[in-house]
Formats: sequence, structure tokens, C-alpha cells
Amino acid sequence: MNNYFLRLMDALEQIERSIFKINDLKREFEYQVNKLVNRQALIAAAVGPALFLIIYTINGSGMFSSNILNESATIVGLRMFGVGFVTWTLGVLLDFTFKYLFYRDYLPAGRTTKRKKLAPAYKEKKQKLVESVKPVIEQELVNSEIPEGYLDIPTVGMLMQYINDGRAKNLNEAVQLVQKDKDAASLKQQQSLIHKFKEIEQEDFLTDVKVG
Repeated sequence: MNNYFLRLMDALEQIERSIFKINDLKREFEYQVNKLVNRQALIAAAVGPALFLIIYTINGSGMFSSNILNESATIVGLRMFGVGFVTWTLGVLLDFTFKYLFYRDYLPAGRTTKRKKLAPAYKEKKQKLVESVKPVIEQELVNSEIPEGYLDIPTVGMLMQYINDGRAKNLNEAVQLVQKDKDAASLKQQQSLIHKFKEIEQEDFLTDVKVG
């Protein structure tokens, strides 16, 4: 019986690891989407200030005029400091503005476009994780004598302990003891790992993304 419980707990641990990996995949997907949007906004925001600085340096600063020798170095330095500060401020404001516009898809190649671009690769990664666990579920858990609602690592550990301690002679008695030891509210809120896995398998974590 101990071997059965150990195999069962090993299978549940594999499912739990897969659930964690899929959740990590969801976070990684959102991070990569945001990274692309932020980089695009930064590039777009840098173009305007850079052009302004170049044009001012050539035409407005006096650094390339014939009167440059008559200009005070302090005056020229203050001018460049002032235009540099204005350029930096403009860049910050434009970066914020472009992020706002790209994240809300008010401009082409916004957040939805980035999600569509990354969606196929992440869906494939998720599917591989799902497929790697399905054989474990079919072999060890589908026909388990333990009700699905009790298929989580802590509860299976309790069942094994009850039988090893002699408090229960078989699984049915052990399940009844768990029902007594756990209040109805906690049992109702508790989800089996299989149920969690089925939910995350059906969940389209690439929300609102339609590929193709």
C-alpha cells in the first residue's frame, strides 16, 4: 500500500510542477510582451529629441557659425545644458506618451500585435507541458481508488498516515477519517490537483489573442 501512495504522490508532484511551470510561462509571456512594447516606445520617444538636438546643435547653438569665436564658452555651455535638459524632459514625456498609446493599441504595432507575435511560441511551450503530464494522469490518477476531490499531496499524505498508524484498515475508512478531520468548509474550498490542471489546460492565458 505504501508503494501505491508513493507512486500517487510522485504523480501529484509532477502535476504540481507542471502547473507551476505553466504559471511561470504565463508570467514570462506577459514580461516579454511588455518588454517589446517598452523598447518600441523608447525607440519612438528617442527619435524626436535626437533630431531636435541635432538640428539645434547645427543651426541654433552657434557652435558651427562664423561667430563662434566671439561667443563666451560659458554662454555656449549654458545653452547646451538648457537644450539638453529640454531634450531629456521631452524624451521622458514622449516615452510615457508612446507607452500609453502602444499599450492601449491606439497606434499600429501596439500591445495586441506583440501578443499575437509571441502567442504561437508560448502556446506550443504550454502544450508540451500539458502533454508531458497527461500520461501520468491516465496511468496513476484516472482510475485511482481515491476520490478526485482528495487528490492533492497533503490529503494523500494524511490517508497514508492513517493506514500506516492503523487508524484505518483501507482507503474507504481513511477517506472517512479525512472527512471527519477536515471541516466541510475546507473540503468545499479545496481543489484537487487534477481539477486545477484541467482548469489551467483549458485556460487561454493568451487572453484576447487570436492567431491567424
